[in-house]
Amino acid sequence: MIIASTIVTFLLLLTVFSLEHFLHAHFYKTTIVVLISDIATIDDQLVFILKLNQPKLIMSLMNPLTVEAFDNYVIIDTGTTPITSSVNYIKYKVNPRGKFLIITLRYVPEDDLKSVFKTLWSFYIYNVVIYTNGMLVTWYPYQNNCGTSINIVVSNPKVNPFENKIPKNFQNCSFVITWDKIDIEVKNPHDESDPGYFVRLLNSLAHSMNTTPIYLIDNINYIASARDKGTYDDLKHEMVENKIDLAFAMAASTQNQHLGPELEISTSFLNIYSYFVLPPRRKITSSTSTLVIFSKTIWCLIVVSIFSMAFLWKILTQHSFQTCFFEVLHMFLQSTMTQRPRSTLQRVIFFLYFFYVVNLTSIYLSQLSGVLNSPSYEPKILTMKDIVASHHKLRFHAIYGLFFEEKSLHDALMRKRIPETKPVSIPVQLKDFSQKLNHGIILLHGGRHYIRNFQEVQVATYDKVATFYCFFIVRKGFPMLDRINKAILHVSEGGLMQKWMYEAQLSTGKILVSTNEKIPGVLDLDRILSTFIILAVGQMLSVIVLVLEIAYVKYIRNYW
Repeated sequence: MIIASTIVTFLLLLTVFSLEHFLHAHFYKTTIVVLISDIATIDDQLVFILKLNQPKLIMSLMNPLTVEAFDNYVIIDTGTTPITSSVNYIKYKVNPRGKFLIITLRYVPEDDLKSVFKTLWSFYIYNVVIYTNGMLVTWYPYQNNCGTSINIVVSNPKVNPFENKIPKNFQNCSFVITWDKIDIEVKNPHDESDPGYFVRLLNSLAHSMNTTPIYLIDNINYIASARDKGTYDDLKHEMVENKIDLAFAMAASTQNQHLGPELEISTSFLNIYSYFVLPPRRKITSSTSTLVIFSKTIWCLIVVSIFSMAFLWKILTQHSFQTCFFEVLHMFLQSTMTQRPRSTLQRVIFFLYFFYVVNLTSIYLSQLSGVLNSPSYEPKILTMKDIVASHHKLRFHAIYGLFFEEKSLHDALMRKRIPETKPVSIPVQLKDFSQKLNHGIILLHGGRHYIRNFQEVQVATYDKVATFYCFFIVRKGFPMLDRINKAILHVSEGGLMQKWMYEAQLSTGKILVSTNEKIPGVLDLDRILSTFIILAVGQMLSVIVLVLEIAYVKYIRNYW
């Protein structure tokens, strides 16, 4: 008995020594999260872990907090529950890319060890070392059959068991992708000639990593669901339940608040802006256009110049102000004088005023020619406030209202909104827009390729409605994510996205937006109606003055 007790004590001391050495080698001077299945029954030989001179966070394995911010985890198995069941409690509560050391002093058969590794791999925790049966064991997910079979490896003390878990070459391992049609971004991944430029990007990334993307045939309509609900809950359920690795996505935020702990996202590989697009500016037919050649200020200065010249001419000629006024007015309208200036000063003043009148007339005629030959249009719409002030109605999905931060602007735009009966695709939306031309829409920047004469429509470019970030959604801990993020940066710097985007646009149908432009012809009455109105008013006033003069003469003859 004494010999057996001595042997057990020696083995325990050896265990403690080897564990201390391992912890010091791989967890030294770092914060470690210690998860214990039952702290009350922890073996005395393992209490040293709780006394390590480094930052520690100790908690129950059966009810752990969310500790994703840490990279080092030590799991101490002290209970009778199978380890496979115990490790399920840490799912989605830890950093799956961290280092995990599982310690158990009980005997664990090899099949049970494989079951533990397989369970952790099901939620992509792969960098795991298990201490059991007096040895350290681990596995390498992509070393055999791409993680479909577990090959346990006894750790060599000279080799770091936490390294090289994710290889540079994935040896043609596959990953499963769900997809939903997104305009020209995702058309049909099974169409090799024109799958959409998001698909071409992912295929290029997969080729660079030597992996094989597998696109599902039956997929849920998760894009429309996310637009209606504001979350990717349906996609999350689909990916978790069916072990789907990756999905294409667009959102107005790159935060994970709408994904939940089960999913995470890649680096954004493209930003797409959305703007209000409105019908082409309409021509304005104004009968007063010939009157607004000069501003009110200039017209006032012209009147002042006539009276000033009349007053100056009265001083020079010693004639009455009435005579001088009509003389100046005659010179202003016809650039001539009824009497030749006699003195040198009069001639100088006349020539200066004549030069002023000729220049003013030339400017007026040139501006008038431009007004009569160039049509007038509605004011340009560049901002959302311009839209509010315009007569245009708007047709857009109600979820866009979340992006109008200013309350007064939000209320004004929502009042202009025409309620949608059902969601429609971009081509259908643009077809309705181009045919009716009585409302504005919200269009992603990439949607401009559908309009053949896009330069004719109005775009409120000064105010973006929203910025949509394009990224991949993956299951939490997806081992290829880091490689995908690096490859995205490489592709973005190479300018391939713009090339694929352009090629994806070539096969789309183009819509021609009517501008209601007429071929210029002769001037119509509406353009110069104000001239005839002025003439009619002048003639009416002349008749009134004539009648008054006749009446005045008859009155004098009869009574004087």
